[in-house]
Amino acid sequence: MGLFGTGVAIAVVILGIWGSLIAARRPTGFIDVPVSPLQFLVIPLSLVLLFSIFVILAILRRRDAQMHKRCMVLASLSLVEAAVGRWPLAFLRSATLLPVFVATVTFVTSEWQATKTYRTLTPSLKERNAVSI
Repeated sequence: MGLFGTGVAIAVVILGIWGSLIAARRPTGFIDVPVSPLQFLVIPLSLVLLFSIFVILAILRRRDAQMHKRCMVLASLSLVEAAVGRWPLAFLRSATLLPVFVATVTFVTSEWQATKTYRTLTPSLKERNAVSI
């Protein structure tokens, strides 16, 4: 994807902020939201911020395939909340941030375990340079 994917991510951030501000400026505010538009505006803007943080991390770590994939999955999951929040099933609306939370905890735990395992499996410099006769 490369530069095209980066351009799409930038467009998502710009359009997400723009769309959120337009919806908050409407006289009726956001559709089917009982709180004031300015209070609710925090939610879409924080999700766009979370998306941009994960995409930036993915771009910076693009040489590390595992880390890049995980950051892109988390970036995608951060935007899922907006779609799931529009589902007509009321019991799912209260748990929309749960997938992002579970994915973040899983990501941090797996990275910690992978780093710990990598350090124990990596031979030391002396072991690599040792010559057996």
